[in-house]
Amino acid sequence: APGLVAFVAATQPTYDAFEGWVRTHGRLLDPERIATHNATRYDARPEKAALERAEVGLEDSNLVWSYVLNDLGDWKALHDQITA
Repeated sequence: APGLVAFVAATQPTYDAFEGWVRTHGRLLDPERIATHNATRYDARPEKAALERAEVGLEDSNLVWSYVLNDLGDWKALHDQITA
């Protein structure tokens, strides 16, 4: 959404400010749509999943679920910052 891009570019919002913007400007955020989205499994493309697994030190090729790989990458980045 162009409005979202402009908001982020202009304000560099915190997580809470970004979430507030979405709540105010977002469409189709009814509980049923949110539940359907949250229940949907999105697998990463094989090459992307392999790269993300390697970045966090995992070799299990069965791990392809995008949001889990993303979360693991975030946790690794936090760990790296804390232990630096």
